[in-house]
Amino acid sequence: MRCYFLKISPKPRNIEGTMTKAMKKEQDEQDKRDTLIYTSYYDIDPDNLDFLPTGNPYGRYDGGALDIEFKVDQVSLDSYTLASITIYGVDGDVLNQAISMEGRVVELRAGMGKGLPLSNPALYGQILSGTVTTGAESWTGPNTSLTLYVKPFTAESDKETVDPNKKRIAFTDDTKSKIPKNAFIVNIKKGASIREALIACVKPHFKDYKIDFESTIAENLMADKDFMNYYEKLEDFVYDMGTKGDSLWQYYTGLTLRAYAHDKFFTFSDGTSDKDPKQIQFSEMIGQPSWDDKDKIIKFSCLMRADIHIGDKIKLPLFDELGKPTDDTVQKLPATKNKSRYSGIFYITAVNYYGWFRSKEGKDWNVTYTALPFIIPNLGKDSDKKDS
Repeated sequence: MRCYFLKISPKPRNIEGTMTKAMKKEQDEQDKRDTLIYTSYYDIDPDNLDFLPTGNPYGRYDGGALDIEFKVDQVSLDSYTLASITIYGVDGDVLNQAISMEGRVVELRAGMGKGLPLSNPALYGQILSGTVTTGAESWTGPNTSLTLYVKPFTAESDKETVDPNKKRIAFTDDTKSKIPKNAFIVNIKKGASIREALIACVKPHFKDYKIDFESTIAENLMADKDFMNYYEKLEDFVYDMGTKGDSLWQYYTGLTLRAYAHDKFFTFSDGTSDKDPKQIQFSEMIGQPSWDDKDKIIKFSCLMRADIHIGDKIKLPLFDELGKPTDDTVQKLPATKNKSRYSGIFYITAVNYYGWFRSKEGKDWNVTYTALPFIIPNLGKDSDKKDS
């Protein structure tokens, strides 16, 4: 059965230092009352038999759950898009809050709960944690809906604008006074760790996040010259450091460095992680993988799941010479139907979730992955490249 849990919390407040314990308790209780929760699975409190909207995929299915529709793209943060979530059938009190939704924190979990033969509750989990930028209500006849547009992270303020034609500026005393308060500042000295410099740049903006670096080469990568710059937007920082054709990371490694935020983790990934690939069973796939020869990428879809993210390695099912699946859990279908066009190990570069809870179409509760064939990178570089 389709399982979702949507929590909309009040906008965070930065006044705790001026509050007494009693004031803090009262504020927490008010925030709890102002929190909106929608879910399709629930638990029962054993003490008083109250309904608990936990979203537990092993709990009880709620046939009367509100319909929701969402589109969430997990891509590198140099080109992120706003997620959209529409809740159908909300009451008038909630509709009246649409204009004040900006700044609220959204958590969305999705997957499959217990109840159907191919359901795997273990793959259910969080697909979005972010901040509302805009709320829009609709009320036509008896039909109501609230749509939220959500930034896919909950960083500190980054509302400054940036001139796209701005060039790199040296950190002279005069320049320091012009750097915006919320800028992403990169300051790498010759001989210093590039990894640590990038983490130091991100940490002030993502104070509540754990900064991860999924790379087997990052620890030993040192700068061969000074580098200083600042960026008024997160997208510009990630682009210049890792995904641009002549980015800093590509200069030193020849590799693309992607960055993404999930749950309370901010992760850099360059595809050299040594973590084990996750096996995708043939029975978990929707249709066949497709290959884009121009961009050299593969795309494939699965039933909604939340256990695979950018930077992960996956393994598509393998087959013997007769086309028989090596995975015994796959039904013994005719070879023309149970043979995948592609198999092997791939590196995930984008994850796209689409869900429409009440839709009768199976394809309306899925996740699509974009991946590159995993190839152990050749990190050798011409010695004169850095000196040029």
